Amino acid sequence: MLRFNNLKNSTIDVVTLENFLNSNFQDVYDFFVTQKHSEIIKHKADIKRYIALNLNYFKQLDISSSTNLSFISILLDVSERLGFLMEFRILYEHLKNQNYTIGKRLEAASLYLISINTADDYLRSCESICEKLQLAYELEEDNEDRILFTLINYYAQVVNNFGQFNSQAVTALKVKIIEVKNQLENSFLTHPLIHQVLNIELEPDMAPVNTAYHKIQQLLYDFLNHNKIREFLKENFLIESGTYYAELLKYIQPDFHAIRQISVNQYKLINDNSVFYSLQRGVKILTDENQLYAYLNSYGNMHYQKMMSSLESLPQAFFDKEISIIDWACGQGMATISFLDYLNNQGTKQEIRDITLIEPSEIALKRASLHVKMYNESFNVLTVNKDIDSLSSSDFIPNQESVKLHLFSNVLDMEVFQLSNLLELVKNSFNGENYFICASPYVNDLKTERINSFVRYFSNFEGYTLIESISERGCEWYNDWTRVIRVFRANL
Repeated sequence: MLRFNNLKNSTIDVVTLENFLNSNFQDVYDFFVTQKHSEIIKHKADIKRYIALNLNYFKQLDISSSTNLSFISILLDVSERLGFLMEFRILYEHLKNQNYTIGKRLEAASLYLISINTADDYLRSCESICEKLQLAYELEEDNEDRILFTLINYYAQVVNNFGQFNSQAVTALKVKIIEVKNQLENSFLTHPLIHQVLNIELEPDMAPVNTAYHKIQQLLYDFLNHNKIREFLKENFLIESGTYYAELLKYIQPDFHAIRQISVNQYKLINDNSVFYSLQRGVKILTDENQLYAYLNSYGNMHYQKMMSSLESLPQAFFDKEISIIDWACGQGMATISFLDYLNNQGTKQEIRDITLIEPSEIALKRASLHVKMYNESFNVLTVNKDIDSLSSSDFIPNQESVKLHLFSNVLDMEVFQLSNLLELVKNSFNGENYFICASPYVNDLKTERINSFVRYFSNFEGYTLIESISERGCEWYNDWTRVIRVFRANL
């Protein structure tokens, strides 16, 4: 609540609000976007009052600032989640008039929250809503929770408005949703929660209470607030050994393309599209070997090219220093592999004191350390089997002597952890000289601003230097891929 109170206290005029957002965007983001639904719902009345009373200030914010526009996008998002219809409409129309990419999920929400009056209006929007949500599921969102929320909220609104006196409209919408599900490959509509919601029976006409609507809301609330408890291994070193894959690696030279080719060959043998779809655009925590193959086959080259293009900006003086590598959410170790390949390609011999691999997927982490060790068996590798929110300073090797190289490959844009916690962790755990390589795809403007906020946090530290900043959307970079690159240095 402290974060929200600080925001309220800073919204006394436009200039004060803009200054606050520029310095504290990560806290605003974490309060509204990444904390649990059960927590945000506690402050529903206060949030509604805050947005409603300050709409005029929000519309006066400098639209040349991506931070200001991203703040409005956050308020738009929370207005959809908490059902603030007037506020959603005003913020949406204001944001649509700017050169800002809102995202497909909120575009879908606008189709049932703005200018909808009749049952036919809701029904006509069904196919477009589902198609936009499917695109968001495949290309934008980090998990299915918010996709499911938007679709179920749409259906629940029809149940609430028409379920007791026009049940035919609800039945027609249910049929439409099922038809779309059958048409879309790997549809998010196959999720069991959708099946549960659609199977809730409506009350008889003129029933005194619309219990179907409340049952839907309870199902949705329980789903959004279920505890996702993960067990992580405590060992300081995990590595894959004695497997068929480990045997295959023995016959190749340490090189990303040779490593990836093994996964390409193995994935061809699987021949199952459901494995690729289970990756959920590469952000899902991987749980079986087939997913490891699918990931490198489908995303390996793209991520490798992003990292290699990022490394090119490092100054020559950096390579003369002893370094410690920290690979955050490392997956199969592609960022570290890219760096090692870069050294080999440049003919550079750099002293590497230790390598820390952090990853919540046990199977991916073991493979990452196997990949790194094949480059040099003598590397001092520490493996940390945790997600980012579970980390503490004790998970890292303390040293002030070596330069720290932080690799954030396809991490900072993800909304699955608290950015403010990560910033505090880095500040408190890595004293001395630090270099940061941040490489992500362009997804939408809000996710890019999350990365910018990470960089901006360190701009007040001694020795801060922004070395490289690139933002390229589709058709602006190699092979129509996208990239958001930030490379910087800071003394902590």
